[in-house]
Amino acid sequence: MMVFSFEKASCCVTLTLGILIGLGGRANAASIVQTVDYNFVPHGTTFGYYNQFNPSMGTLLDVMIQCQRNAYLYDVMFTNVTTVDQTFTGSVSFGLNTDGGSTSGSNSFTFTLPPPPFVFEGASTAYDLSTSYGNTSFWVGTGQLGPFQFAAQYLGAAGVISLAGQSDNPNISISTLYSYSVVTGVETVTYVYQPVGAVPEPPAYMMLGTGPVSYSWRFVFPSAPEFGPDWNRLGHAPSTGTDRGNEAPGTTWRVKSWPCIHDWDRGFSLARVFPYSRIPI
Repeated sequence: MMVFSFEKASCCVTLTLGILIGLGGRANAASIVQTVDYNFVPHGTTFGYYNQFNPSMGTLLDVMIQCQRNAYLYDVMFTNVTTVDQTFTGSVSFGLNTDGGSTSGSNSFTFTLPPPPFVFEGASTAYDLSTSYGNTSFWVGTGQLGPFQFAAQYLGAAGVISLAGQSDNPNISISTLYSYSVVTGVETVTYVYQPVGAVPEPPAYMMLGTGPVSYSWRFVFPSAPEFGPDWNRLGHAPSTGTDRGNEAPGTTWRVKSWPCIHDWDRGFSLARVFPYSRIPI
């Protein structure tokens, strides 16, 4: 027996059209991909530049950033401040801010230090960070930008940050006076944009939706042959009655039913100067 469900029908149609309309907004989008290398090191920092998105090319929809490679922290000093041997468990940690996001690195160790020696320790981490910033105006213009520049201006700091050392022994002093960091990597910048004159066609997602929408309705409403053997080929339900006026007494007669036209299951068609204040190292 056929059971009509508005709830299921609405769900199928709404879900299908929602997905297609969401995709329709970027049906004609284009992308520009740029990569720059960087090496933030003491007395030898080098990095490349990439271009901002020129608004004459169209409308910026999204900016996707990926930063990846390695970061190192060196020479956090641990010193025995007594006249006898000291055993301790220590650790070194740091944070890393990039245009593609943030991460951290750490290192733990156990030493026995005689007086008055000290030891230098460090930490490192590999990273692969990515994020999306939408159509942020920072990237719109005709100038150039450097890697980590967004982090330096809008995330508070770039490169290695929050470096620290810890010890479980109070007789071990810790100093970051001689510490330094090295950050190497490549930054990939992807602009997703709508080119000038490439406006999404309103019928586009509707035309794409005809197949899925009709399929969704067909899923809810089976075609006529599934109604059972008591339905004829036109979808009319045969019925009999008794004597009606001009009919001969006792004659059976067929009530004329409304045509059940199943055209919904056929679908339809529609016709070297770092340009920011704080450098990472």
